[in-house]
Amino acid sequence: MKDEQRALFEEMFSFEQSAIPLLDGTWFQPLRDSKQRWAIFEDKPIGTYYNALYQMNDDQFVLLKFWAERPRYPWRRKAIKQCDRDISGERVSSETAFEFLRGEFEIPDALQGMLLATSPAEATSEQLVLARPFEFWMDNIPSSYAKNSAHELRVVDLLPLIHQAATRAVQEIRTWSKLPYGSRSHIKLIQLLFNLVQRYRVDPKNWWGDKKIVPPDSVDLLELQWPAGVDALTNNVIPELRELTINAITVLYSCSSVTHCESATDEEVQLAEEHLVYSLPKIEELTVLIGVAIEELESGAVHKRLQEDAPKNCKPANDVQLAAYLLCTMGLEIKEIKSKLSITAHSGTVSRWIEIGRQWIASGNPLPPSIQALVNAPTTSATPVHTVDPAQLDIGKRKDGRRNRSTPKD
Repeated sequence: MKDEQRALFEEMFSFEQSAIPLLDGTWFQPLRDSKQRWAIFEDKPIGTYYNALYQMNDDQFVLLKFWAERPRYPWRRKAIKQCDRDISGERVSSETAFEFLRGEFEIPDALQGMLLATSPAEATSEQLVLARPFEFWMDNIPSSYAKNSAHELRVVDLLPLIHQAATRAVQEIRTWSKLPYGSRSHIKLIQLLFNLVQRYRVDPKNWWGDKKIVPPDSVDLLELQWPAGVDALTNNVIPELRELTINAITVLYSCSSVTHCESATDEEVQLAEEHLVYSLPKIEELTVLIGVAIEELESGAVHKRLQEDAPKNCKPANDVQLAAYLLCTMGLEIKEIKSKLSITAHSGTVSRWIEIGRQWIASGNPLPPSIQALVNAPTTSATPVHTVDPAQLDIGKRKDGRRNRSTPKD
């Protein structure tokens, strides 16, 4: 917000009749030494912050920064604002004064020459300088941490979320062809940005990496425990998607977030949008590849391929081993697991199977759909047992020489 008072201006702030020390050691008394004043202010919960520019009688400029406390009774607001504390001031150049006024106030006569000196060619040159490369915005990438620790998350559960965010981002970019610059939505793209840059905290007790190093505080998406058989995603698809989108979307994010001190210019936003439109076919292709990988993981095609391609001594956990582990996690004993899966293997063998299954799942690998059928299979047993009333059992004639009881024992 802004407020302008022209010469001879009336007292607006309580300090303007006092002498204010400047950074160069001189003193400045606003009402006595100035002929114009311009003030920009911003309301805060505890008061109002001001930047006031004064044009002195000799056409030099002084910039004062201060704040005024919020009045206890707003309906009794006085014309002169009380702000006698925390006042800092300094003499500023004509160029600084010009930048302060340009776009906010009418340029005074003393600075009209600078306004005329800003030719269209110079303005175009300035705009080109402001069009900073996308890498400039890397420091603006938001810091976002997942709620769960890294060891509690499975990439096979995160991939559908990334695929959904990428799909919606592609759909959002498609709508831009019908909208002019300045009216395009970036919400879905920013959601994709958070999915791609989110970090996951590491619990040192559950660190899965090199035991000879101190675990990091957190890891990013590509540093999680990825399932076997999806090297194309980790080596190509996800890195390429991040390279195409993260920097450009960060430019758009800088304009929508209040946490950043610096926002992208209109020209930079336009360049970021043009980059994303140009890259749309490739972004769409990568999104489809993520969807295909998810389908192969969920259908068991990846697990089947690993079973076929791996050497005999490095075979992944098979269906029975995985099912044994899952049943163990459900609280079943080894005897019950053997009965559930209709297997006759030794108990020690079943214990080894359970450990193989545990290691496979702990590494983030997917479960084949056939596992669910094994786990849910009805429990098999030996010859069924029929209960009989002992009184009806025919145990034959007594052989101890005693007489049969004539009456039932009470």
